Amino acid sequence: MNNKIPRKFNRIIGEMKINTNLDRVGDILHITKNDCGYSALNTRIQKFAHVFVSMLRNTEVFKLITIE
Repeated sequence: MNNKIPRKFNRIIGEMKINTNLDRVGDILHITKNDCGYSALNTRIQKFAHVFVSMLRNTEVFKLITIE
């Protein structure tokens, strides 16, 4: 099953379900959309990173909590 990511939103909040080079399992991300794509703020380490929408749609990678 896939997370549904709308075209227009202010912020997406979700939880990482895998480890990456920046994120750890359980980290909460705040995702916004800008001219370059999707930017995620990792609330644990307070760093931004570019994320691909395919990563956000994958329920094995990202748990969608809320869309604002």
